Amino acid sequence: MIEFKDVFLSFSGRMILSGISMQIPDGRITAILGPSGSGKSTIIKLMLGLIQPTYGNVCVDGVDISRFSEEQLFPIRRTMGIVFQGNALFDSMSVSDNMGFFLRENLDLPPGEIERRVHDQLQFAGLELQAHQLPDSLSGGMRKRVAIGRAPIFEPKMILFDEPTAGLDPVSSKKILDVIKQLNQDKQLGAVMVTHVISDVISVADTVLVLYQGKLIFHDTPEKMQECDHPFVQSFLADPEQL
Repeated sequence: MIEFKDVFLSFSGRMILSGISMQIPDGRITAILGPSGSGKSTIIKLMLGLIQPTYGNVCVDGVDISRFSEEQLFPIRRTMGIVFQGNALFDSMSVSDNMGFFLRENLDLPPGEIERRVHDQLQFAGLELQAHQLPDSLSGGMRKRVAIGRAPIFEPKMILFDEPTAGLDPVSSKKILDVIKQLNQDKQLGAVMVTHVISDVISVADTVLVLYQGKLIFHDTPEKMQECDHPFVQSFLADPEQL
């Protein structure tokens, strides 16, 4: 479980997050929704310990990581996979080598175990035929599937997705959301999905958090959003394109 306890974050005197308290359980899909600049992606950076809160505590499985060193953060980060908005693939490496890179660099595993894990993730992502291709030869949706297939290779408990369907056409977006649901259902992985696309939230999320002007204004199921009387929630439900 990831927990924020009264988290404040400011940069150069500008308040980014203001008193955020929330719990994100294992084994569930949690979506974080909000307009550009509301602090959505900052939440992921705090979860990974890439930045530290100005005040408050960020806890992972009951351990406060708010002031951890890089060395202390390594085992924490191994419990979380990350899928960046830009995919963060190595252009000069094949799909297969991209999948196995972090295993080879960070874990002392036998070559056969690395090969097994890479094969399993290629199969899961439906990319066996593309294993020896370079990322630039793939469509945007396939590149995203490489990034998503790579994320569980450490066998984490939670996957963090930063705008997983950004820039994709509707068909590719649906395929990506189906993969996220499959990760949750087949591998019992929890997920945090930062997005501004309301249809994505309704499709896959068990729980929705809405950020607005650095504050958490909603934390409940997607169905309950219709009952929320906050003006911002009501306005984007009426006009989803505004996000």
